[in-house]
Amino acid sequence: TGNYINPGFFPFRERDVRGDGELVVGRVSRPDPHKFPVDFPESWTGLGLKRARFRVLGWSEQLDGIWPRERFDGRWELLAAGSVDVAEFLQGVDLLVYDVHPGLSESWGRAVVEAMLCGVIPLIPADRRHHLHLLVPHGTAGFHCESREEFGHYARLLEADGEMRVRMAREARRHAEEVLCCAEEHLEQWRTVFAG
Repeated sequence: TGNYINPGFFPFRERDVRGDGELVVGRVSRPDPHKFPVDFPESWTGLGLKRARFRVLGWSEQLDGIWPRERFDGRWELLAAGSVDVAEFLQGVDLLVYDVHPGLSESWGRAVVEAMLCGVIPLIPADRRHHLHLLVPHGTAGFHCESREEFGHYARLLEADGEMRVRMAREARRHAEEVLCCAEEHLEQWRTVFAG
Protein backbone atom coordinates (compact mmCIF):
# COMPACT_ATOMS: atom_id res chain seq x y z
CA THR A 1 0.00 0.00 0.00
CA GLY A 2 1.22 3.49 -0.76
CA ASN A 3 1.60 6.28 1.77
CA TYR A 4 -1.57 8.18 2.63
CA ILE A 5 -1.39 11.94 2.13
CA ASN A 6 -4.23 14.11 3.37
CA PRO A 7 -5.37 16.16 0.34
CA GLY A 8 -6.48 18.95 2.68
CA PHE A 9 -2.84 19.67 3.52
CA PHE A 10 -2.03 20.33 -0.16
CA PRO A 11 -4.65 22.72 -1.56
CA PHE A 12 -5.11 22.99 -5.31
CA ARG A 13 -4.24 26.34 -6.91
CA GLU A 14 -5.63 27.28 -10.29
CA ARG A 15 -2.86 28.68 -12.50
CA ASP A 16 -3.28 31.85 -14.56
CA VAL A 17 -2.39 30.95 -18.13
CA ARG A 18 -3.16 34.40 -19.55
CA GLY A 19 -0.16 36.11 -17.98
CA ASP A 20 3.36 36.55 -19.32
CA GLY A 21 3.69 32.87 -20.21
CA GLU A 22 6.56 32.22 -17.83
CA LEU A 23 6.58 28.66 -16.48
CA VAL A 24 7.98 27.73 -13.11
CA VAL A 25 9.78 24.38 -13.11
CA GLY A 26 10.37 22.94 -9.68
CA ARG A 27 10.85 20.03 -7.37
CA VAL A 28 10.78 19.13 -3.70
CA SER A 29 13.51 16.74 -2.65
CA ARG A 30 15.72 15.76 0.18
CA PRO A 31 19.26 17.10 -0.42
CA ASP A 32 20.65 13.81 -1.68
CA PRO A 33 22.75 13.94 -4.89
CA HIS A 34 21.06 10.72 -6.06
CA LYS A 35 17.72 12.51 -6.12
CA PHE A 36 19.03 14.72 -8.95
CA PRO A 37 20.10 13.80 -12.48
CA VAL A 38 23.86 13.75 -13.09
CA ASP A 39 23.56 16.56 -15.66
CA PHE A 40 21.65 18.89 -13.32
CA PRO A 41 21.12 21.89 -13.74
CA GLU A 42 21.62 21.66 -17.52
CA SER A 43 18.86 19.05 -17.67
CA TRP A 44 16.41 21.81 -16.71
CA THR A 45 17.89 24.74 -18.62
CA GLY A 46 18.08 22.40 -21.63
CA LEU A 47 14.31 21.84 -21.67
CA GLY A 48 14.15 24.55 -24.33
CA LEU A 49 11.51 26.69 -22.63
CA LYS A 50 11.24 30.27 -23.88
CA ARG A 51 10.50 31.79 -20.47
CA ALA A 52 11.15 29.81 -17.32
CA ARG A 53 12.15 30.07 -13.70
CA PHE A 54 13.55 27.15 -11.72
CA ARG A 55 12.88 26.40 -8.04
CA VAL A 56 14.28 23.65 -5.81
CA LEU A 57 13.13 23.03 -2.25
CA GLY A 58 15.66 20.79 -0.51
CA TRP A 59 19.04 22.30 -1.39
CA SER A 60 22.13 21.99 0.81
CA GLU A 61 25.83 22.74 1.11
CA GLN A 62 26.50 19.15 0.01
CA LEU A 63 24.75 19.87 -3.30
CA ASP A 64 26.70 23.15 -3.57
CA GLY A 65 29.83 20.99 -3.57
CA ILE A 66 28.60 19.07 -6.62
CA TRP A 67 26.87 21.88 -8.48
CA PRO A 68 28.42 25.19 -7.30
CA ARG A 69 26.08 28.16 -7.01
CA GLU A 70 27.85 30.05 -9.80
CA ARG A 71 26.30 27.55 -12.25
CA PHE A 72 22.86 28.93 -11.38
CA ASP A 73 21.83 32.26 -12.89
CA GLY A 74 19.07 34.63 -11.77
CA ARG A 75 16.33 32.29 -12.96
CA TRP A 76 17.11 29.91 -10.09
CA GLU A 77 15.84 29.79 -6.51
CA LEU A 78 17.56 27.15 -4.37
CA LEU A 79 15.92 26.75 -0.97
CA ALA A 80 17.00 24.67 2.02
CA ALA A 81 14.70 21.87 3.14
CA GLY A 82 12.19 23.17 5.68
CA SER A 83 12.76 26.83 4.79
CA VAL A 84 9.32 27.10 3.13
CA ASP A 85 6.08 25.19 3.66
CA VAL A 86 5.95 22.43 1.02
CA ALA A 87 2.36 23.13 -0.08
CA GLU A 88 3.09 26.86 -0.36
CA PHE A 89 6.17 26.10 -2.43
CA LEU A 90 4.28 23.74 -4.76
CA GLN A 91 1.52 26.28 -5.33
CA GLY A 92 4.18 28.47 -6.94
CA VAL A 93 5.29 25.75 -9.38
CA ASP A 94 3.76 24.79 -12.75
CA LEU A 95 5.80 21.73 -13.78
CA LEU A 96 7.48 19.15 -11.59
CA VAL A 97 10.44 17.83 -13.57
CA TYR A 98 11.32 14.74 -11.56
CA ASP A 99 14.35 13.14 -13.12
CA VAL A 100 16.81 11.35 -10.84
CA HIS A 101 20.33 9.89 -10.76
CA PRO A 102 20.55 6.66 -12.83
CA GLY A 103 21.63 4.78 -9.69
CA LEU A 104 18.41 5.61 -7.81
CA SER A 105 15.24 3.53 -7.84
CA GLU A 106 12.31 5.59 -6.55
CA SER A 107 10.10 3.35 -4.40
CA TRP A 108 6.98 5.49 -4.22
CA GLY A 109 7.26 9.22 -4.93
CA ARG A 110 5.58 11.26 -2.19
CA ALA A 111 6.78 14.54 -3.73
CA VAL A 112 5.03 13.64 -6.99
CA VAL A 113 1.69 13.02 -5.25
CA GLU A 114 1.97 16.21 -3.17
CA ALA A 115 2.69 18.16 -6.35
CA MET A 116 -0.28 16.65 -8.17
CA LEU A 117 -2.58 17.57 -5.28
CA CYS A 118 -1.46 21.21 -5.65
CA GLY A 119 -2.10 21.15 -9.41
CA VAL A 120 1.50 20.78 -10.53
CA ILE A 121 1.94 18.72 -13.71
CA PRO A 122 4.60 16.02 -13.25
CA LEU A 123 7.12 15.00 -15.91
CA ILE A 124 8.59 11.74 -14.66
CA PRO A 125 11.04 9.13 -15.95
CA ALA A 126 9.31 6.28 -17.77
CA ASP A 127 11.91 3.87 -16.35
CA ARG A 128 10.00 0.94 -14.82
CA ARG A 129 12.55 0.60 -12.00
CA HIS A 130 10.55 3.38 -10.39
CA HIS A 131 7.02 3.22 -9.03
CA LEU A 132 6.28 6.66 -10.48
CA HIS A 133 4.54 5.42 -13.65
CA LEU A 134 1.86 3.88 -11.41
CA LEU A 135 1.13 7.28 -9.88
CA VAL A 136 0.84 9.48 -12.98
CA PRO A 137 -1.60 8.73 -15.83
CA HIS A 138 0.43 9.49 -18.96
CA GLY A 139 -1.00 12.19 -21.19
CA THR A 140 -3.85 13.21 -18.88
CA ALA A 141 -2.27 14.14 -15.52
CA GLY A 142 1.41 14.28 -16.52
CA PHE A 143 3.93 12.67 -18.84
CA HIS A 144 6.25 9.65 -18.69
CA CYS A 145 9.53 10.59 -20.38
CA GLU A 146 11.77 8.01 -22.06
CA SER A 147 14.67 10.39 -22.69
CA ARG A 148 16.06 13.87 -22.03
CA GLU A 149 14.53 14.90 -25.38
CA GLU A 150 11.07 13.81 -24.22
CA PHE A 151 11.32 15.84 -21.02
CA GLY A 152 11.97 18.88 -23.24
CA HIS A 153 9.29 17.96 -25.78
CA TYR A 154 6.54 17.68 -23.17
CA ALA A 155 7.68 20.78 -21.27
CA ARG A 156 7.54 22.84 -24.49
CA LEU A 157 4.17 21.34 -25.40
CA LEU A 158 2.78 22.48 -22.06
CA GLU A 159 4.42 25.89 -22.41
CA ALA A 160 2.71 26.41 -25.77
CA ASP A 161 -0.76 25.24 -24.71
CA GLY A 162 -2.17 27.00 -21.66
CA GLU A 163 -5.51 25.23 -21.92
CA MET A 164 -3.74 21.87 -21.81
CA ARG A 165 -1.93 23.01 -18.66
CA VAL A 166 -5.21 23.96 -17.00
CA ARG A 167 -6.84 20.66 -17.98
CA MET A 168 -3.88 18.52 -16.88
CA ALA A 169 -3.43 20.41 -13.59
CA ARG A 170 -7.08 19.75 -12.71
CA GLU A 171 -6.77 16.09 -13.68
CA ALA A 172 -3.58 15.73 -11.65
CA ARG A 173 -5.47 16.99 -8.58
CA ARG A 174 -8.51 14.82 -9.26
CA HIS A 175 -6.44 11.67 -9.77
CA ALA A 176 -4.27 12.30 -6.70
CA GLU A 177 -7.25 13.07 -4.49
CA GLU A 178 -9.68 10.39 -5.66
CA VAL A 179 -7.32 7.55 -6.55
CA LEU A 180 -3.97 7.97 -4.80
CA CYS A 181 -5.22 9.59 -1.58
CA CYS A 182 -8.62 8.00 -1.02
CA ALA A 183 -8.78 7.57 2.76
CA GLU A 184 -11.35 4.77 2.71
CA GLU A 185 -9.37 2.77 0.17
CA HIS A 186 -6.21 3.10 2.25
CA LEU A 187 -8.06 2.00 5.39
CA GLU A 188 -9.49 -1.00 3.55
CA GLN A 189 -6.03 -2.03 2.36
CA TRP A 190 -4.69 -1.88 5.91
CA ARG A 191 -7.73 -3.78 7.26
CA THR A 192 -6.95 -6.53 4.74
CA VAL A 193 -3.29 -6.59 5.83
CA PHE A 194 -4.12 -6.89 9.53
CA ALA A 195 -7.01 -9.33 9.00
CA GLY A 196 -4.68 -11.80 7.22
